[in-house]
Amino acid sequence: MNTLDSHMELQKKLMDVVGASATNEESVKNLLIVTALCIIDEALEVVEFAKDSTKPWKKPEFNQLSIKEEIIDVYFFVLQLFVLMGMNENEIDAMYRFKNQKNFERIKAKVNAITN
Repeated sequence: MNTLDSHMELQKKLMDVVGASATNEESVKNLLIVTALCIIDEALEVVEFAKDSTKPWKKPEFNQLSIKEEIIDVYFFVLQLFVLMGMNENEIDAMYRFKNQKNFERIKAKVNAITN
């Protein structure tokens, strides 16, 4: 089992413990909304570490370990989305590569349009 599949299996166990396992389409929809909101919340906790950096009168704390922990919290919820959608490592990889190429081509075209 590869790392991503292993993480998803661990996430499924955690989801079972906290009662976040979907049993029907309606519960999947509800959990998708809650999970997306949790991602936003955790991402805002990452931002919290940098928000004072524009205030010269404050000495912001840049604690890399704490920031990494918040990023892992985001990852937990991304894994939860993968599980809720019934995705596996192969599908995630294929969709990522497809979307990456699509984004690359779109950005390249836009850059070329403004530089030519």
